[in-house]
Amino acid sequence: MTEKPRPIRRVVTGNDAQGRSHVLFDSAAPNVNPGAVSASAGMTDIWVFHSCPALISGERDDGNLPFRFEPPEKGGHLRIVQSGGRPKDYDPARDASAVPL
Repeated sequence: MTEKPRPIRRVVTGNDAQGRSHVLFDSAAPNVNPGAVSASAGMTDIWVFHSCPALISGERDDGNLPFRFEPPEKGGHLRIVQSGGRPKDYDPARDASAVPL
């Protein structure tokens, strides 16, 4: 990416010893990967889970794991993808690789 990805705010909650919810993390997501797969796209992992149903207890940060493009075999990830956009003179009608929606 030619531009730095914008920070993505995430709020992660957990339960205290009495079972009441509380905030574990309220900050920019730490796992930002500019150009991890393509020079024109940056990715920010918000949450990674390794099984379904996902384990949602504890105080660990499941969004701050080593970056892997592929999801876990029996899980998945919530990821925000940001791209630099397209050039001002781009015409999808003349782009042989464009996919019409």
